[in-house]
Parts: sequence; C-alpha cells; structure tokens
Amino acid sequence: MTTHLEITWVTQTLSQWLRSPADSILCPADLNPDQLGALLEKNRLLPLFQQMPLCLPATPEWALFQERLDLAYQRSLLQGLQQLKSGHTLMECLEKAGIRSLAVRGPFLAEDIYGDPAARLSSDIDILIPLRDRRRAWKACQSAGYRSLDWECPLWPVDKHRIHWRIQRDGDPVVCELHWAVEPVYGVMTLDYEALLIDRTPAQLFLLLCLHAGEHAWDAMSASGNAMISADEAIRHGMLFRWIDVAMYLRKYGDELDWDWVHAQSRDRRVNMSLTLCLKGVRDWFEMRLPEQVVPYLTAWEQSAMCQRSTGFRLLLETWWERRLGRALGMETALSDVLYFLFPSTQFFAPARGVSLMLRRGFHCLKASGVLTREFMSYTCFALITAVRKSVRENDYEPCHDASSLPCHLGNGA
Repeated sequence: MTTHLEITWVTQTLSQWLRSPADSILCPADLNPDQLGALLEKNRLLPLFQQMPLCLPATPEWALFQERLDLAYQRSLLQGLQQLKSGHTLMECLEKAGIRSLAVRGPFLAEDIYGDPAARLSSDIDILIPLRDRRRAWKACQSAGYRSLDWECPLWPVDKHRIHWRIQRDGDPVVCELHWAVEPVYGVMTLDYEALLIDRTPAQLFLLLCLHAGEHAWDAMSASGNAMISADEAIRHGMLFRWIDVAMYLRKYGDELDWDWVHAQSRDRRVNMSLTLCLKGVRDWFEMRLPEQVVPYLTAWEQSAMCQRSTGFRLLLETWWERRLGRALGMETALSDVLYFLFPSTQFFAPARGVSLMLRRGFHCLKASGVLTREFMSYTCFALITAVRKSVRENDYEPCHDASSLPCHLGNGA
C-alpha cells in the first residue's frame, strides 16, 4: 500500500519541477521503489518522471525502477504517436464532410503544453464535434471504415442523451471518442462547445480542461465527504495527472488568458466548482503562483461553488437516484443538473436586480418546464429500452470462441 511518504515526495517533486524543470531532483533511499512506481503508474505519471533529472540511489531496486520509467516512456511515445496519427486521420475525414472538429486532451494536449506527446498516457483520444452534426459525423466515419464500440446503435432517436461515441477503424489499434459534451446534456449551463469549436482561444480550452478535471474529482469528493479534494485523495484516486495538466497549461498560457472573460463564463455557466478545484489544487499542492488578476476571482468562485453544493433533501434525492436508478437501470444522467436547471441559484445569471431579475427567472422557469418535459419523455423511453436490452444481453449472452458464430458485431451501427 502506498504510504504518505511517497505521496508527499511526489507532490514536492512536481512542485520543484514546475518551478525549475532543469534542477536535479533527489530521490531519498527510504522511499519504496515498488510503491512509488505503482503510485506513478496509477496517476499516469511514469513517462513524465522519466523526463525529469532524477538522482536515484545506486541499488538494484532503483535500477529496476529506472527501467520501469524508461519502458513506460517508450510505450507512451509509441502510443502517443499512433494516437496523433489516428486523430489527424479522423479529423481529416470529418473535415471532408464539412464538420468542424477539435482534438482535446491526451497526446494533443501533451504535445502542446509538455512539448512531448509521450509525457501523458491516454487510453483513447477525444475529438470534439458540434452536437447538431453528431449523426452526420457518424455516417462520415462509418463510410471511412470506422465502427462503433458501444452496443447501442449511434443512430437511435434518443442518442442526444449520450455525451460521446466510441469508435475504432479496422486495422487501427487506437480508440477514438467523438464528443459533443463533457457531461450529460442535462448540464445545460456548462460550456458553449459551439463557440469552443469556432474560437479555440486559450481561455476556452482552459475552461474545458478545468471542467473535465472537476467532473472527475466529484467521485473523490463524494467518497471523502469534504468540500475540496486534497492532494492525497487525488493521488489515491489516480487523478493527479489532471491537475498537472492544469498547472502546465497555466505555466504556458496563464499570462495570455482573458480572466475577465473566464469570470463572466463562470458566472453565467455552472463551472465555479471546477475552476476552484483546479486553481486551488495547483496553488496549494504545487506551491504554484497564480496570475495576480485571478486571485480575487478565485475567492468569488469558491464562495459561489459552496452555494451550489447540494444539501439536505436535495442531496438525499440525488444519492437515492444514483444508487437506485443510476447504477441499476443505466440512467446515468446527473439529477443535480436537472435540479439546478429547475431551481437555479443567483450565481447562474448575469448580474441583475429587481424587475430585470424577476423577468429573467420567469423566462427561465418557462424554458425549464418545456425543455424538461420533452427531455423526460424521451429519456424515459431511452432508459426503458436500455434496461431491457441490458437485461436480455446479460441473460442470453453465452461465451463464444468462434468469431464467425456471433450473430452480429456489437455496435456496428447496423
């Protein structure tokens, strides 16, 4: 089991490396190389630590640790180059069909902010596309030889309740995900992905990075019951690499970001918690200096994020939904997003007072009623079909060693 000693050393090492990448980093002999390697592997940091100027003890155990770093880097480099090639191929396919696309995270992000696609292991590549073009994108990919890896058909009438399709091209080992959202569609007050695909400014990409990291931090926060996730919790849940991405992005683009625009977006859209988690994380864990103009904004974001946390009956309802319906029936949408949509707090609106705010809230209630009525009807149909198909699949599935005997390939979109 990883001890606090290894966790502390990793955070201190990353802090030192972020401030002075060229300085030598001493690795104490009392660290356990096996436990340290397992910790770095879980957090996808082995290739990154291979690039650091580490001073390892001269023992056979640490020699094996160095070999582990070298091997992880070589595999990550090969995987990163393959993913870059596959991603560009997929985006060229979409471009020919007249569909905008943007590669985010993974080797594309590593190539930009680390200067090396091998610095960041990624299980697949994420390609962002417009929501309205998702079906046209699938048909273009299908014509180019891609197949779906999901058992649901991408062309179902209720496909908008998903956030991505997992696809793969025959003969290509790389798995691609066509994304049109980061969180379920009920998160209606999150990022404007259409604008992101058009503008692609550093501030837009920074918000996307923080939102994605924040979404993955919720599980750790729920497990610990704390208002903010700690460095120990992030490491134990294998999420430290997400905060390193944010820190590296700030180191490269921090002075170029339009923080006034970021603040306006955080106020109008529900991203205060994600911004707070990421910025406080890189500041407190890595002792990284944030741009001066962001400090007063961070205080406002933290106060707003605390107001948005569910309490009382709402929290009990969300917990019941997740345990009874979310996991049992495959209804993976976040009930909290629906509740926030129905009962928005003042932080979800641009500043307004008196009659202006009342009119805005009245219009929002009308819009919420119409949208959620329509969404509830279609989602009920989607959930029932999903539950039935999962039940049939679990009851009737029999292992088969002969691929030719399979009735059809799962997720081929036919």
